[in-house]
Amino acid sequence: MKCLARGTSEKGRARALKYAFGFGPVAAVLGSLFAQLLLAEKIEGIRYPVNFGVLYLVALPCMGACSLLVRHFRLVAVPDEVAPSFLAFVRRSASAFYEDRRLVITWIAYLLWYCALGGMTNLSLHTREALGRSPLELAGLIMALRFGFKSIAGFGLGSIAARYGARKAMVTTVVFVGLGMAWPFVSSGYGYLGAFGLMGAGELGGIYFINYVISISHPAHTTRNLALLSLVAPVSSVAPALHGSLTDAFGFDASFAFGSLAALAAFFRLLTSGRTERPSPVISNQGRQPN
Repeated sequence: MKCLARGTSEKGRARALKYAFGFGPVAAVLGSLFAQLLLAEKIEGIRYPVNFGVLYLVALPCMGACSLLVRHFRLVAVPDEVAPSFLAFVRRSASAFYEDRRLVITWIAYLLWYCALGGMTNLSLHTREALGRSPLELAGLIMALRFGFKSIAGFGLGSIAARYGARKAMVTTVVFVGLGMAWPFVSSGYGYLGAFGLMGAGELGGIYFINYVISISHPAHTTRNLALLSLVAPVSSVAPALHGSLTDAFGFDASFAFGSLAALAAFFRLLTSGRTERPSPVISNQGRQPN
């Protein structure tokens, strides 16, 4: 993401994310199916422990292709700042982050998004009550819906980011998660499985929040801002436990209501953030828009 921040314009980055997260989920499903066949020794002539070796061997040409492609990155030169002491750097970084209202609101919204996403496990467990079948029996269908919607959303969100800006694509992922958590209240039977498709699309918030922070950060401060944004993960680690506690005390509906409200709060927080975004750092530094 740092290379994309320094090597592309905002529209170029949106196109990269569009194809990476459009085709990526499809590749994930195909790779999972291949791994399942391989490890179950369903492929003639490949047995343990060779099957494990083949599984990792397949990744080798993929990583090799990545290495060759990244050689062509053309990154904007960013002068290094004089590094102060560690504590002074942390204090200065936190202060600069806090002074940018957009970054603070995005951090809070990202935390709320994570809290809503923490209800995914309860959605799976509730399958038995909603359909009368074990989640294990429907794991393949759930995976197909989750990654299928994620693939479609990958293309759609990339197009939104390219045409309307990174902020609107980020907000859209919050809407998907909110709808996914609210879906059990308005669905029945196999229609309930639509929640997994919506959540799969909403999972892309993990990349579009980062993309938005990149779009509003100066190139010299991108790494710092992304590092501070990443602190949401440990803070939000209590969310799954909270979903579980609510379910134990009040039932699945309480967990789904909490997730829906968290997503709704994130949505309204983002509506209050700055409406204007800075020009792409690459454009302002180079005077052109590399793709």
